[in-house]
Amino acid sequence: MPVNDVDPRLLLEDAQADTIRLMTLRVLEDIPMTAVQLQVQQKDLFGDYDRAQAEADFRLGIAVPLGLVILAIGVTFIDVEWWVAVIGGLIGALVTSVLVFRGLQKQSEANDIILRSIIIGAVEAPVFTLIQEALDLKANPSMVDEIRRHKTVRPRSTWQRLRRRFKAE
Repeated sequence: MPVNDVDPRLLLEDAQADTIRLMTLRVLEDIPMTAVQLQVQQKDLFGDYDRAQAEADFRLGIAVPLGLVILAIGVTFIDVEWWVAVIGGLIGALVTSVLVFRGLQKQSEANDIILRSIIIGAVEAPVFTLIQEALDLKANPSMVDEIRRHKTVRPRSTWQRLRRRFKAE
């Protein structure tokens, strides 16, 4: 199909869908940076996030070693009865699976806390700040020359102030 036969509305819809996908991925990639911002601005929300993240890290970190220990205990009894080793292996796999599943649930819960804090406006997602800056530059092209001359921009957002503060330390 030649390019001229393509409906421009379909191209626009595809571009919008791609933009939304990229923004969503960027928000998810920026969760650790947003968590730092949340720690500074909203300590109670950060406490909930930190608790869920710590539980996720603990469960995911202990799942495989605990499963291997249970499996090793089952294997030591293989001389007594073979079915004891099989049951040990199954219990080890079950314990590992449950811990990994619950760890991933807690990870999702921690991410949800960050995403909800962005939605309610408790913190700014870095990607939204970048988009706003790009829109500002598009609306005022003379700012581009000013940025090139000075190589610095006065921070306009909380995120930029936070980022500059950590760079200075």
